[in-house]
Order: sequence, then structure tokens, then C-alpha cells
Amino acid sequence: MRHLECTEECVTATRSGYSGDSKAKRLRSTARSLSLVWAFWWIFFASANAVGERFSQQAVLIFAFFLLIFLGSAIIPQLWEPTGGIILLLEGLILLVGFPLLTYNQLPFSTIILVMLTLALPPLVAGLLFLAADWQKSRTSEVSQESS
Repeated sequence: MRHLECTEECVTATRSGYSGDSKAKRLRSTARSLSLVWAFWWIFFASANAVGERFSQQAVLIFAFFLLIFLGSAIIPQLWEPTGGIILLLEGLILLVGFPLLTYNQLPFSTIILVMLTLALPPLVAGLLFLAADWQKSRTSEVSQESS
């Protein structure tokens, strides 16, 4: 019979029924959901814009651009979570800084804030959650390797 040692953290996690691996799974599923909802909302917005402009050449090009960017932003984190987390963080930071600079004199301040909250904040949060899930997963695997 093999004897397993359990650290204090392991005992606490076992008693509470909440292990580090389940934390990582929760973080991962929250990040996936947030990134998918965010991407598909903006794809819907771009397609509605194209329909509203009666599929003009400019509207179709804008839609194609949004489709590529947001679809890639939704798919890459599903396949490669740490890389996707970094990409989402970078996108969120670029949007957080770039959108106000591009629209400073064109839109009211309240509109800029609202768009930044819906355009830049979700990828920032999702990216951080993907990276936190990866960190939690690696931390859990290190603890399990040390105990064996």
C-alpha cells in the first residue's frame, strides 16, 4: 500500500471540495464564455452595420475585418489558452488606448467610455482569466509533482 503525503493546502482543498484544478477549470470556463460572448457580440454588431448600410463595399470590408479579428480572438484562446490570453490582453490594451485617441473629438466622452467598457474591458478580463487559469494549473501540477 502506497502512502500519500498531503500538504496543508491539499488538506484544506480536500475538506472544502475545491482543489486548484477546479479553480483553473472555473477560471478557464469563465474566460472562454466571456471571450466568446464578447467576440460574437461585435461580429453581430458589424454584420448589423453592413445590413444597415445595404452591403456597401465599405461596410462589407469593415465586416470582413471585424469577422477575422474577432473570430480569431474567439478561437485562438480556445486552442492555446496562454497564447490566447496574451493576445486578448494585447487587444484589450490596444483598444483601451487606441479607441479614445481615434475618436477624441468625434464622439461624446460618455460614448467613448461606454464603448471602451464593452470593447476593451472584456478581452482584458478574459485574457487575465486565461493566464490565471494557466498559472493555477501549473501551480497545481507542481504541488502534485512535489507530493509524489
